Amino acid sequence: MSEFRHHVEVTRLEYVDGEETGVHRHERHQLSYAKTGVLTVSVKASRWVVPPLRAVWIPAGVAHNLRAHGPTDIRPVHIDPDLGPAHLTDITVVTVNPLLRALIEGLHHQEPHRDEERHHLEALLVLQLERLASRPLQLPTLNDPRLAMIQEALADHPGDRRTLRQWGHHCGASERTLIRLFSSDAGTTFGHWRTQLRLQHALIQLAQGISVTATAYECGYHSTSAFIEAFRSVLGTTPGRFYDEE
Repeated sequence: MSEFRHHVEVTRLEYVDGEETGVHRHERHQLSYAKTGVLTVSVKASRWVVPPLRAVWIPAGVAHNLRAHGPTDIRPVHIDPDLGPAHLTDITVVTVNPLLRALIEGLHHQEPHRDEERHHLEALLVLQLERLASRPLQLPTLNDPRLAMIQEALADHPGDRRTLRQWGHHCGASERTLIRLFSSDAGTTFGHWRTQLRLQHALIQLAQGISVTATAYECGYHSTSAFIEAFRSVLGTTPGRFYDEE
């Protein structure tokens, strides 16, 4: 009988649109790679969007909830805690390059009892984890009740163009108070936070086949070019190329 112990396991999960896992945690690190569909990952403090060709790194023991947008086919990779990359200490969205994708598929479909081959595949996958490039797709959750009112409204209508002063009339706070609250609660400005919210919404729309022009309009941009520039400034590429880059 083989004494080889698997340090990396790959499974498969399928979710329908809107399905959620509920808050849970894992004893091992998990890299969740969605072959199709889009995932949002939520913890108490933040939310991340995981489009195709990306994955989300979830450290062992971190409580989180997953939600599927569209039919979603996931290949979760479970990794022993002592094999996690030193630079990934929190939930992080990362790029899945062609080699890492092939390793995930190879481990998922590998024939049983081929321990030596599996050992090499696992070692190469762990090496690739050290080279994962993160993507800035995190949106802080707003806890102050006044900011939460703004967040709820913009989550439903990301194209709402009201200024912070106008939002102050909506939630009963001065513009100066809201500026201070965004700085202390979200660690950023209202403008930067709203851009992150809009781009998260845009990633879901684009992955579901909505055109760049329609997505730009729904996210509140005056023109397609303005949306493309905002997208490029945060994600380093254009919306049209985002899902083709590896």
